[in-house]
Amino acid sequence: MIGILSALGASIAWTISSSLWKQLTNKKHSIQLNTLKNTIATLLFLPIIFQLSWLKEFYSISILFISGSVGIAIGDTLYFSALRRIGTRKTLTMEATAPILASLLGAIFLEETISFRTWIGAIMVAISVVLIAQKNISEFTHISDAKSNINRSGILFAFGSIVCGVIGALISRSVLSQGSLMPLETSAVRILGAFLTLLFISPSINKLVLQDVKKTNFNFTLIILATLLGTNLGILLQQIAFQKLPVGLAVTCLSTSPVMAMFFAKREGDHIVRKDLLACLLSVLGVAVAFA
Repeated sequence: MIGILSALGASIAWTISSSLWKQLTNKKHSIQLNTLKNTIATLLFLPIIFQLSWLKEFYSISILFISGSVGIAIGDTLYFSALRRIGTRKTLTMEATAPILASLLGAIFLEETISFRTWIGAIMVAISVVLIAQKNISEFTHISDAKSNINRSGILFAFGSIVCGVIGALISRSVLSQGSLMPLETSAVRILGAFLTLLFISPSINKLVLQDVKKTNFNFTLIILATLLGTNLGILLQQIAFQKLPVGLAVTCLSTSPVMAMFFAKREGDHIVRKDLLACLLSVLGVAVAFA
């Protein structure tokens, strides 16, 4: 039950933070926002980072660095790019394909046993994504070529973030299952890994971030709130879910965000139709079946 509640809590935190980030993605480059987000999150986790047994846990920490680099540094940058193009609800709904991928890879690489109900639930969640994707494809014929390309790239960025997120989750789960590090510690290490990766791969972007910080060109209230919810709290709850549940089950429950994102759709000018409601209902039912 703790794992389920943690996953649902993370889903709520990510949905709210995604809506906040959406307000910022139209103004700043995705890597800029991701760098600033992970810088703030790393500073907040410094007390945890300093008390880690770096030599004793060197192998686990190294693995978690990779998890943070792939899942957070690369995955979140792609995620912000998707938010900019297709909005909160559509991005989160596209993310609902993650349960099938996570279940499959968890069974292959971690030798986790996936029940028939879990597969059925994951497939139901994935069908909800197909409904949304069909809507986006049909819209391509009624909009300009420029807008069509933006939507297509948004879908590709969203799927890219899914793949990175699932790979990061699998790596993180492999460490958590050993029990040597606690969820709070693995969260801090993953975020630190993402922060260092972004510093290394985007030095020019980092200069822009520093310039904007000096000029106070950021809405820091929104950024800090979004970081606390989506990064510090969201990843901590995610890590607890990964510790308590198999990856497939955890990711299935984490994929309920599209339902919650419907509350922010009107605010972003995103019109809800009957097919959207059906997609969200399937997502909820899929999670219910998986945990039945």
